[in-house]
Amino acid sequence: MAPPKPNQPKPGASGGSTLKRLKDNLKKAGVIGVKTSKKIAKSTTPARKSSLAQRADEVLKSIRSKNPFEQKVNRTKHDVLGRKLKGSRGQPGLTRQKGLETRKDALLKDIASRHKVGSFVDRRIGENNPNLSAEEKMMLRWTKEKQKSASRKKSHFSIDDDDTHGGSLGGLTHLGQSIDELANFDDFGPSDDEYEGALSKEFVNQALFGGGDANKHKTKADIMKELIAKAKFHKAERQRIKEENEEMRVELDEELDAIRGLLLDKKINPPPSSSAAAAAAAGNDDDAFDQIVRELKFDKRAKPTDRTKTEEEIAAEEKERLERLERQRLRRMNGDSDDDSDDERGGGFRQRRLKRKKEEERAAAAGARDGSDSDGSLGSDDEGGDDEMPLTYRDGVLINKSVFVKSRNRPAASDSEEEEGESEDEGDEEDQEDGSDAEGDDSDEDDDGSDLASDDEEVGQEHEFSASEDEDDQPKSGKLHLTEEERTAMMAQAQAELPYTFLAPASQAEFDLFVRGRSASDIKTLMERFRALYHPSLGEGNKDRQGKVLSFLLCHLFSQDGSAATAHSTFDTLYPVVVDMIKAHTLPAAQWASDTLSALMSAPGGTFRPAQLLMFKLLLRVFSASDFHHAVITPLLVVLAHYLATHPPRSVADATVGLFVVALCLDVQEQSKRWLPEAFNYTTALVAAYSTAPVDANLFPTTTAESLPTASANLGAAPSRLPLDGVTGGKAKRAAAHASLLLTALRTLARFDTLYHAALPSVPELYAPVLDTLRALPEAKMHADLLTQCDAVASSMQEHADRAAKTRSVLQLQKHRPVAIAAKEPEYEAHYSLDRRDNPDHIDKEAEKLKAQYKKEKKGAIRELRRDAEFLAAARVQEQKRKDREYEAKMKRVMGRLGDEVGELNKAERASKRLKKF
Repeated sequence: MAPPKPNQPKPGASGGSTLKRLKDNLKKAGVIGVKTSKKIAKSTTPARKSSLAQRADEVLKSIRSKNPFEQKVNRTKHDVLGRKLKGSRGQPGLTRQKGLETRKDALLKDIASRHKVGSFVDRRIGENNPNLSAEEKMMLRWTKEKQKSASRKKSHFSIDDDDTHGGSLGGLTHLGQSIDELANFDDFGPSDDEYEGALSKEFVNQALFGGGDANKHKTKADIMKELIAKAKFHKAERQRIKEENEEMRVELDEELDAIRGLLLDKKINPPPSSSAAAAAAAGNDDDAFDQIVRELKFDKRAKPTDRTKTEEEIAAEEKERLERLERQRLRRMNGDSDDDSDDERGGGFRQRRLKRKKEEERAAAAGARDGSDSDGSLGSDDEGGDDEMPLTYRDGVLINKSVFVKSRNRPAASDSEEEEGESEDEGDEEDQEDGSDAEGDDSDEDDDGSDLASDDEEVGQEHEFSASEDEDDQPKSGKLHLTEEERTAMMAQAQAELPYTFLAPASQAEFDLFVRGRSASDIKTLMERFRALYHPSLGEGNKDRQGKVLSFLLCHLFSQDGSAATAHSTFDTLYPVVVDMIKAHTLPAAQWASDTLSALMSAPGGTFRPAQLLMFKLLLRVFSASDFHHAVITPLLVVLAHYLATHPPRSVADATVGLFVVALCLDVQEQSKRWLPEAFNYTTALVAAYSTAPVDANLFPTTTAESLPTASANLGAAPSRLPLDGVTGGKAKRAAAHASLLLTALRTLARFDTLYHAALPSVPELYAPVLDTLRALPEAKMHADLLTQCDAVASSMQEHADRAAKTRSVLQLQKHRPVAIAAKEPEYEAHYSLDRRDNPDHIDKEAEKLKAQYKKEKKGAIRELRRDAEFLAAARVQEQKRKDREYEAKMKRVMGRLGDEVGELNKAERASKRLKKF
């Protein structure tokens, strides 16, 4: 057997080691090994080198995929047949190469172009000006183009000889007309005249598209001359037509008076004689047109009304009015009458205006009486001011215009002059003045649309008016003099008046001092003036001032110590003002109520005063009582319930206050229908105090009425209204008050039954002790009204209790067979490990998973950033090396060139030396 060759592997061997197999593959591919030919190496060029490098890369890639050194194998402890694990075999070299290529394509290009910015800069005329429209921009650009063309060499052919602004052939035209002539765009658009100026079809075919006269050839100059001549001809023709139209319009304007009769369907004749006019008035009837005018002339024309003023404008006007009235009041306090300020208030003009209105009313009445004899008047369509001059005809004759011109130049009155003067108490005199002014304004409006009187009457009225004006314009001889007694009375009356303007109180003490001794109506007037003076729109801080004054007003009302009648009157008078202010300033009112209720809970006192009870009722009316929790109503309910639980009735007055509190509680629960045991126990205990049966103390654990003196109660007396501050009078009246108290308690029980019988399923248990108490009342001693009310309440409560007992479902034990507890197998985990954390909480598990994902992403981001930095650093190094190589090659070329020059110089020097020797 022959031995194996040295280069061949031994029989049974695997082909040698891995490194040896790699070398063999590289040799076969021609990447390494001895080169067979030297000619190829000598003839290599840069292009040849790049192709060889590209081919070498391709070979290396094909070999690398099979190179075991480029692969990474993750060994497992136990091999399982048929199982493929992700990541068990990897190629880190290939992955690294892909990452480098990706960074070259993306990151390297971004770094190379980071300082290079390319954008389009629009420098068109007017493009950066937002105030110009598209048409204006186009016009500016066109103008600039015309200017440029005018600055260049001008054309030899110009349509207009006198045109010095670029009217050459390069200008824009429309239908044969230059746009320069259409600057005003008066005759813009197609018309018959403009179509007449266009070039004919024959001319265009002959001059512009070949053809022409066969015998004579026209040059370009001849053609342009003909075009210019035609254009000038049509332009002159249009100008002539325009002038003719203008002359015709002027003639029509001058002949308007002649054709005005045609517009009125009536020919204008010269004024007839007096006899002819009398005959026509006696024998001729009016035609249909004049009849219609006569019917319509009495219809009142619609007049434009002033626009609705805003709230700010109304507030400003009201403030100015109050300030003016305050100045007048101060002037009267100082002894000066209102007549002294006629010039300031426009008193002289006011008198003239009133007299003028009376004259106009008389003139209107005279014109209405004379309307049956006249043919009517045609007024202007406008609403007509002082310059209005309607066209009026009588018997077909135009009456003299000067008669109908309103020559009365009434001065325009300012707002302050038009406003009426206020009386001392802003009462009836102010209303009367306003009414007279309104009537005067209406008369002015009616005068504009009324019939016009005859010539003589109108002229006579004008003379009378001018005479009256002359009389009014004469200066007054003196002021109105008052006696000493009248002056003193006027000063006292002005002193007693309420101030129209005043400073806003800054504290509760100042407010109490300000309203001390004033009635409720005066306080209401002061609050209304205060709201007008310090309107939020008139100045900064007015809203806070109104909120503070509202708190002062509520505290003043809450702390009143008067009788119930006085409190009722005060609250009834101030209720509208207080409600409006609370709606406008809810937060200060709620804050005051919360502080007041907190003080009542922390330091409870005796019985509530009438003013406090009315304030509680006002708060319930203003704020929402249906909310589950309210910042004002909820604390108020707590205060009322605490009062009912801790203040048993010891007298008729205490019981009256308690029933009023119970009524407030029922008002609160009208919508929510939440059960209040304190109110129900208080009412039931009060009824039980009049029963003959012994009262069980366990039935009413929070309220007892044992201290109420009912031994002397006269239940047979007729019930009457109970005042909140108690009954005054003798023993008989106090004894008779018990009947009224019991009747009120029974009516309260009826309200409980109406409110809760359908809302609570426990009605039978709640009504049982109440029914026993009602049956134990002394019916023989009771009044008929009490008996009727007691029977009605007892029957209603018994009926509702029986119905609730029948309809409600009683709690029972379950009737079905008990369901067995489900038997579940224990949870068994096949791959349980103590090293693995297992959190049974799903939320915590999701949180931990999210944290792990975040940590993984963070590590991956850091790794990518680190690799990007390494790649950029390597790229910078390669770039710097490339620059160094280029610089070194450049320096070698320069030094070589310098060496050649030095060598040439030395050679020349040597040659010169040799020549010198010879």
